[in-house]
Amino acid sequence: MDVFAALRTRQSVRAFLPRPVPRETLAEVLEAALRSPSWANTQPWELHVVGGPVLEEIKARYRVALAAGEQPALELPRPVGWPPALQERITANGAAMYAAMGIAREDQAARRRFGESMHLMAGAPQVILVCMDRSLGEWSMFDLGMLCQSIMLAARARGLDTCPAVAFVAFPRVLRQVLEIPPEQKIVVGIAVGYPDPRAPVNRHRSTRLPLAAVSRWYGFGEAPGE
Repeated sequence: MDVFAALRTRQSVRAFLPRPVPRETLAEVLEAALRSPSWANTQPWELHVVGGPVLEEIKARYRVALAAGEQPALELPRPVGWPPALQERITANGAAMYAAMGIAREDQAARRRFGESMHLMAGAPQVILVCMDRSLGEWSMFDLGMLCQSIMLAARARGLDTCPAVAFVAFPRVLRQVLEIPPEQKIVVGIAVGYPDPRAPVNRHRSTRLPLAAVSRWYGFGEAPGE
């Protein structure tokens, strides 16, 4: 699969089969992704790849936290708000996703169950936790974003699907209890990786994209064809 095909077919899968991905395949994906660029070759990323009984232990502890009504405590603070145009996209995408699952707006119980499934890694057999040193800022966060995209594209090229989500790192105290994550590392995001559940309605949802003309301005090229 070439990079254009990987870009066009990549989607955020929110329901996975329990079938594990071989360690060798995950290692190949990550080795390729490590070629991602970073400021002055700092390579600020730290990865924790979790699966098997260790991931099941994390899920079990997440279930306890959810049942107790514990609120997420992300180490990367959420945005305080979005510009109106971006908020409209968030709202429209959420409505389309719930519609694909047949969940009505007023069905709060079903929405809560879906939210809990996302906190439980969307059923994925493996999750990659992406971290960086707490002293680093926006420049290194940009580098982490490039690494995450590389991971997802390399996974797609090997027939896998992924989903990046902060829901997977909602309870960092649990992750730190189970895993050997040094205190100086900030837990930024998790990437679920595996094989999609073809029966899950949520996986039929595909988010839309703005056309190139709506997000770009061109200088020194003359008029585009048809203009």
